[in-house]
Amino acid sequence: MLPLYLTAQVSDERKLEFNSVSLFGGSGSMGGTATSISDFEKLSSNSTFIKNDFTGFDTYNYFDNYLDYTGVYFNFDIQSSENSIFKNKSLRLGVSFAENSALSLGYFKDDYFRIDTLTSSQTGKETYVDSIRSQNYTFDYTQQQIFLNAAYLVGTNPESRFSFYSGLEISLGFSISNQTELSYSEYNSYDGFYGSNYKDLDKDRVSTTESYRNQSGFAFMASIPFGVDFRVGKNRPFWRKCHFILEYKPGLSIISIPEIGTFSNTSAIGSGGFRYEF
Repeated sequence: MLPLYLTAQVSDERKLEFNSVSLFGGSGSMGGTATSISDFEKLSSNSTFIKNDFTGFDTYNYFDNYLDYTGVYFNFDIQSSENSIFKNKSLRLGVSFAENSALSLGYFKDDYFRIDTLTSSQTGKETYVDSIRSQNYTFDYTQQQIFLNAAYLVGTNPESRFSFYSGLEISLGFSISNQTELSYSEYNSYDGFYGSNYKDLDKDRVSTTESYRNQSGFAFMASIPFGVDFRVGKNRPFWRKCHFILEYKPGLSIISIPEIGTFSNTSAIGSGGFRYEF
């Protein structure tokens, strides 16, 4: 058995001590850059949709990279010296999962056909009834990613009911399921108040989808977390160990789409979480 003074000395020299477990969930974005039909030709080379002529179609395109985010973290207290400015320092290590809509492109077109002309018996005014043929192409590329996260955090007094923290977080990830989905829909409708007097066109609706698996890639994020920690209880031991957390992380992101290239942009993730002390 170690002497009492030696046991105390070993404890004092311990720089890192496990403190708590956190669960987070939220959403955000990893930036935005325009995409084009040539990108989706590389992502779905065998598609019949890609070979269509889109002359006369309006288009929308964006690289939005909207993501849903969940993670589990293990928190370690970092022992501070007596002269340290920040007494509440910690290391946060964890694993997170993100599902994001990385690329999206669409083409749409409305064709009008005159099907009837109504003439008022009182004024002679003519009212036109048009049939509208609407065509919509939507191309989406999505990624599912796993991240390994490490954050160095400094904060205010952890014994307070409310505490605040910030720091630096690095996340390294790879995609486990990348997919391109191409869809086409066509439907007819009527333009004008009197369209309801004509036949129901729902049966003329057409919809079809193509899906393609894509190569795995990597992702990187460097962010600055800003968080507020609320301790649930003040006196009862169990509730004093329970915390609710709100966190916002702006930063820089890099993602790889192997068939196209590597993209860097700003990122922002907002999340809420629960932390339990041990």
